Amino acid sequence: MAVNSLFLRQQLEYVQNTVIEQDFPERLVTSGELIPVSTELPAGAETYSYKIMTAVGEAAILANGADDIPVVSAFAEKRVGEIKTVVDAYEYTTEDIESAQFANMNLDTTLATIAREIIEEKLDILGYDGDSNFNLLGLLNHPNVPSGTVAADGTGSSTTWATKTAAQIYRDLSAFGKSPRVATNGVEFFDTICMPESQYDLIAETPYPDTSTTNETILSFYLKTQKANPKGVKRIMAVPYLAGKGSGGTDLMVGLRKLESKIKYHLPLDFVQEAVQMVNFSYRVPCRARTGGLCLVKPMSMGYRSGI
Repeated sequence: MAVNSLFLRQQLEYVQNTVIEQDFPERLVTSGELIPVSTELPAGAETYSYKIMTAVGEAAILANGADDIPVVSAFAEKRVGEIKTVVDAYEYTTEDIESAQFANMNLDTTLATIAREIIEEKLDILGYDGDSNFNLLGLLNHPNVPSGTVAADGTGSSTTWATKTAAQIYRDLSAFGKSPRVATNGVEFFDTICMPESQYDLIAETPYPDTSTTNETILSFYLKTQKANPKGVKRIMAVPYLAGKGSGGTDLMVGLRKLESKIKYHLPLDFVQEAVQMVNFSYRVPCRARTGGLCLVKPMSMGYRSGI
């Protein structure tokens, strides 16, 4: 029995609709949960450019009759990003399609779903790590982001939170949270701090400050102190990918401001399935997406802290 072209077209449309409806909430970058995702770039573009601006100067009170008006300036670093295509494919044999047609059943969508999930996973990893071979920057490899290591005053001069008291952990978290405000005189600030799951669980379960009079934990108490400050940290996220991503393979904490004017991940083309191709006795469906990597316009609005 020959494969009916109308049946094949209907089945591939069914497969496509089913796969597009799939959700991958664990992909924190591509889902937009961690940082804004931008689709503003044309899918056909090969490169894009943007400027990293650093303002210098200050205003002053003008004395009567004076003309010494201070002049402000800005350093602009032009950065060119490249847009790359991420691809894979899935295929059905002629026998698969004939069997589905004979049984009047839909094609199995498992392979198509896997094809999309693998592309989504690759896009997510590129959102974190970038790819130096293809000039793509990611959340964890931006060269202009302030970085440091938490204090080494845990047990045995360790930096890790597992060896520290609740007060020491709170101090590390608080110091990191306010670091961009201190460095920029309040111009830049974090609204989000991300950390590996084990450290998130630790601060969510460790009582602080006084176990005898309150049910607060390090996490709840810290976020409570931030509420009154419009430039305070409003969200702490568990991000499993940050484990081992700090200096020397230590665990990493990342602070950022989730605002598209500060940071965004370019996805000019989300997952699409191209026209089916006949390859010997199989029908292959190429899939692709396009990414321009991370665009960080204000590096001082982000920060790294290793060793936790």
